[in-house]
Amino acid sequence: MSQSRLLGHFYIFFGILVISIFAGIRSSSVGVDTSGYPVEFMKYGALSRSYSELLRIEPDLINEYLGALLVFFCSRFTAQPGLLLFFYQFLTVLPVAITAYLLRDKISIRYSIAVYLFWFFNNSLNMMRQSVSCAFILLGTIILLLKSKSKIGALISFAIAVLFHRSGFYGTILVLSVYMASKIGRKKLRILIYGFILLIPKLMTSFVLFLYSNGIFKDPHILYYFDVFFMNRSTNLVGFINPFSLYSITYLVTCIVLLLMPSLFRYDFFTKVKISRDKDELVGILTSFNLSGFLIYIVLLLSMRTMYGNRFSIFFDFFYIVSIPLAINGNRARLKGQLLIMILFILWAVWIMRMGWSGSSLYKIG
Repeated sequence: MSQSRLLGHFYIFFGILVISIFAGIRSSSVGVDTSGYPVEFMKYGALSRSYSELLRIEPDLINEYLGALLVFFCSRFTAQPGLLLFFYQFLTVLPVAITAYLLRDKISIRYSIAVYLFWFFNNSLNMMRQSVSCAFILLGTIILLLKSKSKIGALISFAIAVLFHRSGFYGTILVLSVYMASKIGRKKLRILIYGFILLIPKLMTSFVLFLYSNGIFKDPHILYYFDVFFMNRSTNLVGFINPFSLYSITYLVTCIVLLLMPSLFRYDFFTKVKISRDKDELVGILTSFNLSGFLIYIVLLLSMRTMYGNRFSIFFDFFYIVSIPLAINGNRARLKGQLLIMILFILWAVWIMRMGWSGSSLYKIG
């Protein structure tokens, strides 16, 4: 390995550590859930003499075997949540960085990390466990798309996503469904399959609630989401909302901007001629992922009057980390990169910091 390549690896790993350290030393006020389940998990972890005991006394870790293993490991060193917060972020940004590195011949790693930091980092300080699952599903899917890579890595990534957080199971099904649909050649059949996929979140939620009501599936979180999706009851701002409220419309506008950005950056701004697409299947499948996430969110927002549709769409949104940088190439690539940073900064400042998406607040060291 050349010295320059080794130095590049060092910079990437150093960046991952810095981001993770900032997440680990943050105040409990940074992220709504920061003062919630991480504190509770570490308290029960410190009280547990074994891994099996932790699973028995902490119901929130049901079916999250790798997540529980991380809690048990961290609680061997401290009862404070800082170490756990560090590893939640580390296990999110690491697969993101690996994904960008695997595609280094097609995209700029710095732009991928920029998309993550501006659009997903704040959210990962609140939706910590689901963000880990999203990142590993992203990595697993990209490994599937890279024909030169062993598929064992993809299987391991999907397994980690499923075993780390309960949402990983739904996310894996959704993403792989769109992946398989995108491989079908006939356009009309593909459209029918995509239409069915849009209904999957509602169908899966109904099915899991059926299992829960019959004592087959015992997860206390199901009752909460039953109230949100079917009874329209929620004390959370985004749990039950008017789809045409200012808050909802503002988020919708940001989603539209993100959806259009890959297409926008494929144009030369001066000649207004579309730059030819990469001929491999990556662009088409990434477009399918981005569009599927957007449509799933819209369907659940309008049919169930809840912004919790983002709990499903976020699995697809993570693919913006690849699809947007992939479009920044060809003519005026540097100018497009500068424009990307400017647009991301505006979205971050207005929606995430000003509007407080996902419980975001000003950063403080705890």
